[in-house]
Amino acid sequence: MRPRSVAHRLAPVRAVALVTVLVLTQRAEAQHTYPGQPQPLPDETRSAESPQSESESESSQKEILLDEPLDPNNPKPGRQSLQQIATVGFEPGPLERRLQSYLPLFKNLAGKFADRLPLPLGLDFAFVSQWNKQIFTSNQVTFRGNTINIPRQNFSTLHNRSRSYVGVIDAWLLPFLNIYGVAGYTTGELSFDVSLPEHGNLSGHVDKKLHGYTAGGGAVVGGAYNNFFGLVNTTYVTSDLNIFTENVETFAVSPRIGYEHVLGPLKGTFTVGPNYYRQSSLRASTFEFNGEELRLDFKVKEKNPWNTAVGVRAVVFHRFDIALSGAFGSRRALLLRIGGRF
Repeated sequence: MRPRSVAHRLAPVRAVALVTVLVLTQRAEAQHTYPGQPQPLPDETRSAESPQSESESESSQKEILLDEPLDPNNPKPGRQSLQQIATVGFEPGPLERRLQSYLPLFKNLAGKFADRLPLPLGLDFAFVSQWNKQIFTSNQVTFRGNTINIPRQNFSTLHNRSRSYVGVIDAWLLPFLNIYGVAGYTTGELSFDVSLPEHGNLSGHVDKKLHGYTAGGGAVVGGAYNNFFGLVNTTYVTSDLNIFTENVETFAVSPRIGYEHVLGPLKGTFTVGPNYYRQSSLRASTFEFNGEELRLDFKVKEKNPWNTAVGVRAVVFHRFDIALSGAFGSRRALLLRIGGRF
């Protein structure tokens, strides 16, 4: 089993997180094999001849290194090929060694793939653009001093467009479990058409810009077999948007299946799967309608809570990655994410 990190996913700074782990874990496992750590020579390759002096040993090693060309596909002991770096990463520094000795917990569950697990801590920046359609289900309108209930047939589909700039921090707690937090800022606009039967079927177009802060978190559970992997990503986010009196809460579940391929220092993945998306339904806001103020208390539901997404991701040297994904259906989305692991 070999899980992969995906998507998606806040706010503590890398140094603070690393120091926190060090404070909580004061002992080092000197015999632990960290991802990327050069492996010692097998006993049977060591010389059975009489021991050499330290100076003779160093001299003979230098001669071997100078006389024999370095084959990038078959490096000398202590050196890593590009394929090895793509699989297990660079040799970590002391701080990362301490962190990697404790996270993820229960590495033995990954068996022989323990050294190929993702590095335990990630810090990412993501840009997400979404186009969403929702349907009005109940509506109470206050207009010209009168409060009336308007049937949903008098409203068009509610169109939402948003752009989010999000920071993500994540950690692999177990070989198959990643948790993460997100925080960011969202801008956008919504629009719809409405007619008021109590006012001579007065009709018009309503649109309004929105902005606010977003925060939340989630978890990824996954596993792998050879080059194929599967995962389920669950996310909860709340957004404090300026046009509504209450926060908008979003819950999403994203199952994925994918394939991974290593080419030199580059590791690429391709994923496909559905998304389930649900937002809190009750909203209240004031809009400008034909030059007058219109107060609207309403409920909405997703036109279709399911859509389909495909994504590609490239990881360089097991540490730096960039991902691009798109979702299609009544809710369309485009995500670009860059980040690194430690």
